[in-house]
Amino acid sequence: MSLTRTSSVLRQCRLQLHPEALSLTRTSPPLSHSTRHRRPSRYEAKSFHTTTPSNAAPRSPIARKAQSTRRQAVFTIDGVFAHTVQGDVEKMLQRLEKTVEEHYDRWKETHSYEGSYGRAKLSLDKYKQIAQSLLRTAYSQPPSARAIRAISTNVEVIWNVSRCLLSPDNRALEVWLHSACALAGARSPALMLAQRNLDEAHPNYPLRTQFLDKVEQWALQERDPRAMHVYVRTLIARGEHESAVPLMDELMSTIYPSTRVEGLETPLSFYNIPQVWPTYIQLQEGLKKKGVSWGVSRDELARLAGVDYQEPNYLSSYASAMFEAGDYEKYEQYMHQAAMAGVPSACVSLAHFYYLTARGLFPRRGEKTFVPRSEEDSSEVLKEGRLETLYSSIVRGLAPHEYYNNLALEWWELGLNMGSDLSAMFLALAYREAGQLEVADSFYKLVDTPRLWAPKFSADDFAMNWDNPFASFSVPRRVLNVKWYDSDAKWTTEK
Repeated sequence: MSLTRTSSVLRQCRLQLHPEALSLTRTSPPLSHSTRHRRPSRYEAKSFHTTTPSNAAPRSPIARKAQSTRRQAVFTIDGVFAHTVQGDVEKMLQRLEKTVEEHYDRWKETHSYEGSYGRAKLSLDKYKQIAQSLLRTAYSQPPSARAIRAISTNVEVIWNVSRCLLSPDNRALEVWLHSACALAGARSPALMLAQRNLDEAHPNYPLRTQFLDKVEQWALQERDPRAMHVYVRTLIARGEHESAVPLMDELMSTIYPSTRVEGLETPLSFYNIPQVWPTYIQLQEGLKKKGVSWGVSRDELARLAGVDYQEPNYLSSYASAMFEAGDYEKYEQYMHQAAMAGVPSACVSLAHFYYLTARGLFPRRGEKTFVPRSEEDSSEVLKEGRLETLYSSIVRGLAPHEYYNNLALEWWELGLNMGSDLSAMFLALAYREAGQLEVADSFYKLVDTPRLWAPKFSADDFAMNWDNPFASFSVPRRVLNVKWYDSDAKWTTEK
């Protein structure tokens, strides 16, 4: 996790910030008025036009109001939600009554008493009162700065309390809270809407919005690291890569790794704002296209993000770099960390590595003198006798090859449990290769059809001969790359 290192002055500024109300002059005009050069909204509802029969009943006032609402833009050109939330507010209040204490305890532990909002300690009653007021306001009027400030002038606290109202089954309430708090001056939702402006403009040039303007102000005047990150992304989207370099350099010197969240506002990446590492790579690639060399190497960036900041995906990338360098010990260490952090592909890569180690293609742990076996005689490694196994274990201190074969099976199973369907294919083949037909069949049945992997494997022989107990299958070695899969690999079948 990357956090931002800020000065005490800036931190105090954040705690005591009371931003002014933002202008709403960028909202779209009503659709009933014609405006020259009006920028169309991507969210305008498209209504179907039909010819009403002459004998049709006149539309009711409710129907006419619903039709009028559908024709209005759902969002303004700045990405602000333009409506009230529809639904049963009493039902939402009842739901809040049941969950507010749990949310309050979580908020108090992570964001209020111990975090950056230590001065904003709220009682449970005050916390609940703010949440109830937010619900009633959201269901009665469109989002605005006035709607939030009528509840409290401390808009940052309002924003943090609003998190207890977020629900995946009520998207309208979520965007209402984001829009209202951003308009009131809360920094996190404003950054989120600015990033949304960038996402919606991609791949076109992002035009100025009130939130992108605010981000530019915070980045250049206050040197807010989170605003600097979003502003760098804005400059990249506008093709101004050279202007983004000083900001990115300053940003990288500001962030630091942390094992805990020190406050809701401190993480550099949150909600729809990505990690800083893809931004760094994107800037580096953009400069490279212009003939400008900048930044650290890709392997060094993977080390920084993976090892120092413990970002799981970059751990696996750095592990792959260690494999290319021939450092199998570090490869195993970092790929294991990535797998334990929940990266399914890391589990599969480790399984491949151990499967090949069990067949003598890679050295075992502690093996000083190692000569790789050829693919032809690698299958004989597992058939070593008991005396040879005892000699390796007792005299040389090396685990038997069978140990690594079992590790491969375990890591494939863990990858399968994490959602890697391809692991089921490898398990089916590995157990079939070992002669355990029933176990192999159980894994084979977990895959809907081998033809799902047709771009990677030719499954014809596999499907036709699987039920033949005399058919011999083997795991294709060239798809067992410890870093990635060969897209042109084929299943191998011997009759």
